[in-house]
Amino acid sequence: MKYLSKEKYVKHNASKEWLIANGFRHNPVFSDEESEVYTYRFPVYKYGAFHLLDCELTVMLKTCEVRINVYDCNTGSIYAAFYNREYGDYGSIVNEINERIACVLNALDIRKKQENGSKSKKDKNRSRKTIKKNK
Repeated sequence: MKYLSKEKYVKHNASKEWLIANGFRHNPVFSDEESEVYTYRFPVYKYGAFHLLDCELTVMLKTCEVRINVYDCNTGSIYAAFYNREYGDYGSIVNEINERIACVLNALDIRKKQENGSKSKKDKNRSRKTIKKNK
C-alpha cells in the first residue's frame, strides 16, 4: 500500500491562469510576498450524500511543488489514518482515498517529483538505446 502523503509531486509549467481555470483558488493564508499558494479541494470519501473526507492539493506557484492533505470534514482536522497506518486497519478506506486522489492527479497532469540523480523510465530507456547505438 503506497503512501501518497510521503511522495513529492510537481505540476510542470503551472501558471496562475491554468490553476484558476482548473478550479484552484488563491490561498492568502499560506501565501506571502515571495510565494503565491493555490489550493484545490475535492471529496475523497462519502457516506451516502455526506462528504466525510476531503483532499486538498496545495500548489506553490514559485516552485510548482504540490502537497497533498486529507481532512476530516466533521472536525476540520487532518485525517490521521492517511498519514499513519501503523495503529489500525484502514487499508480499504485509504486505498479508496488513494484511488480518487490518483485520478485527480492524473486529470490535472500532476506527477511525482523526480529526485536529483534519479531518472524516469523513459530517460532510462533512452540512455540504454544510446549505449546500444554507440557500441
